[in-house]
Amino acid sequence: MIVRKRQLWKRIRTPEKGQVLLLVTLAAVALVAIMGLTLDVGIMFIQNARLRRAVDAAALGAALQFREGYTVAELDMAAEDFLYLNGVNGADATVQICGTASQVASDPDHYTEDLCTNPLRKLVRVRASGIVNLAFLPVLGFDTVPIAAEATSETASVDVILVIDTSESMTWDAGAGNPMRDPSICNYNDLASAYVSVADDMPGECHPFEEVKIAAREFVEQLYFPYDRVAIITFNKHATVHLSFTDADTYIGDPSGYEDAIVATIEDLNVFEAEGICPTGNPCRLYNASSQFQLFDCPQFHVDGDPSQCTSTNIGGGLLNAGNEFAMPPIRQEALWVVILLTDGAANGGACPSTAWASQPFCRDASAATRHAIGNPDYDADDYAHDMADFVGRDQSALIFSIGLGSQVQSASSGDPDAGEQLLEYAAQDGVGNGLYYFAPSGAELRDVFQAIADNIATRLTH
Repeated sequence: MIVRKRQLWKRIRTPEKGQVLLLVTLAAVALVAIMGLTLDVGIMFIQNARLRRAVDAAALGAALQFREGYTVAELDMAAEDFLYLNGVNGADATVQICGTASQVASDPDHYTEDLCTNPLRKLVRVRASGIVNLAFLPVLGFDTVPIAAEATSETASVDVILVIDTSESMTWDAGAGNPMRDPSICNYNDLASAYVSVADDMPGECHPFEEVKIAAREFVEQLYFPYDRVAIITFNKHATVHLSFTDADTYIGDPSGYEDAIVATIEDLNVFEAEGICPTGNPCRLYNASSQFQLFDCPQFHVDGDPSQCTSTNIGGGLLNAGNEFAMPPIRQEALWVVILLTDGAANGGACPSTAWASQPFCRDASAATRHAIGNPDYDADDYAHDMADFVGRDQSALIFSIGLGSQVQSASSGDPDAGEQLLEYAAQDGVGNGLYYFAPSGAELRDVFQAIADNIATRLTH
């Protein structure tokens, strides 16, 4: 009985040992498969995350280069370089930008209407794809898996306003008695001179004003149209808008025509001439017995002592017009708002209290550090210019880059010698214009100053 029972027990136990071994084997295979799948999924996630980070970087880089006018083929190459630098090898990248219907039809890989906005924005999309080599799934016949990522980046467009002094002192590089000191002569001369090269020459031979125009033109030529916009404002006795942001609408679809219009506007700027030859006009141009230009005069001042019609540096009026430009529809909140203010002296226009009539400087008190509120009987031209700097920089949140040209900014003959420079530094300081102030001793330094401003703007664009 005992032997039989043991034999029966063996017969019962033997199949169970086989089943456990089978189960253990299957469990081990399943465990290895799960670990393999987990490994491959992890590889896929890691490679996909790396690709996404690389595409983000490539989009930022492409947006910067797009602003500089690179072709889409060059942007493709740059994007692939960014992928490689970020540890993604062998991936293909394609860059897309806004395109017209004909561009989309001819090259849909690089142009799309999806990125076209109104008003235009500098949007760039980077699409990249690659292959991930798997570790486990090749056992099942799956060697690789494709991955893809895309990112859209933007370089802010620039709305820039040139606010340029055209007062009569912009001819003072010519000495006293030189006909070219007379704005009514130098504005319309185009002779060879020692001031600028033939290649740089522009209409007019008023100096340093011609150097101002050359530097402004070269600055504009670095912008990217039609995405960027330019307004041009001058100030002398009055402030005048020569080119408004709204004029950009005239050149939709014609970026080269828009740039040409901006450059032509700069070239056509003239130094303030006053209304006529004294004693007529108010103010007027005064000549001696030899018909040599002397200076501007103001007959009305000799009658009632009011110099308000004789002033020629209305900085506050120029800034007021600049601030108003940013409110012209369409308002581009996504753009970088920039004002470049250039003057060769202190403010003397826009406000002229009677308390500042009797002595120099006209239309402002002797201390540039004194600030009066509007409505105060001593509210003067310098106070007005400070208020308008606040309007542009604080209220409109625009960057202000200010340029002081020539010795009168730092060493004027009346009032605070550096009243002009104090105003320009105030306009560009943190908390007002958040920009920078530059001093140019002469017109020869203006090109470097405008280039420094262009470089500074470029560092603030990508977001």
